[in-house]
Amino acid sequence: MQGEEMNVPAFVQAENLTKVYTSGKIEVVALAEVNLAVGQGEFLGVTGPSGSGKSTLVNLLGGQALCVRRRELAGNKQFGVA
Repeated sequence: MQGEEMNVPAFVQAENLTKVYTSGKIEVVALAEVNLAVGQGEFLGVTGPSGSGKSTLVNLLGGQALCVRRRELAGNKQFGVA
């Protein structure tokens, strides 16, 4: 329905994704409290300059990396809490 917002829950949802890399005493924040919601059937493109956290975001959403803090939902099932 054009002009009306559809109240459909997100198929993939991430709340407060945070990833910090450490090297000795140096901490580099790759992602800081990122929130994301993608509805079923939607497409998402991630763009940005080198080193901006694109691969880190995709790896966290796919469960391929650990993060400081996250809550992720896929198909209304929670799969990652740290």
